[in-house]
Amino acid sequence: MPTNLAKAADTAPIGIDVSWENGEIDWAQAASDVDFAVIRATEGTMADDEFANNADGCTVNEVPFGVSVYTLAQNADEAIEEAELVIAMLDGYTLTLPIYMEFEDADMYALTDAEKLAVVQAFVETVTEAGYEAGLYATMDTYNAYFASNSYYSTLNIWVSDLDATSLPLASANMWQYTWEGTVAGVDADASLNYFYGELPGVEHVCTPVVDKAVAPTCT
Repeated sequence: MPTNLAKAADTAPIGIDVSWENGEIDWAQAASDVDFAVIRATEGTMADDEFANNADGCTVNEVPFGVSVYTLAQNADEAIEEAELVIAMLDGYTLTLPIYMEFEDADMYALTDAEKLAVVQAFVETVTEAGYEAGLYATMDTYNAYFASNSYYSTLNIWVSDLDATSLPLASANMWQYTWEGTVAGVDADASLNYFYGELPGVEHVCTPVVDKAVAPTCT
């Protein structure tokens, strides 16, 4: 199992989020360590170099997955363009998890609240109209600063990152990224790991995380 600095006392499936930065992954090995994956598809309108390898690897090795878009959109039109690109890239693949908008680029923070809302709504509407679930990724600090005061965001599939928390840091979130320093079979670089809260189709076992960072979770 992953040596992943497990932190929570809950029971939740464990997954990895990946991009070109993880290099070429041996998914036959990784599949024995993780329950699901989130694969970065694009940064703005540029495809991630490892997207096809990762999506194919998950498909062949029966790892349930969703995808993410590292957004650079500065307005609704650009958000729609990003969403349409990832939708086209998903032709032939079956998603279990949502298409997430990663809201973490510094230029995004400079947008007004109204501009942020317009960007997220345009992306979400385009994705859902195509028949997929949509989600939003943000650090806990980003969520509190820009999204917590607007109830619209709590209606989305929220994927929150908090490396210091010891349990799910946001009640409305259904996925929590809890470390960037995990170790997973088949992955040469440090792995970002996540707990998923809720039903995850296709996952036949669950992992019981522990508070002690030196101990890996047990899985059944």
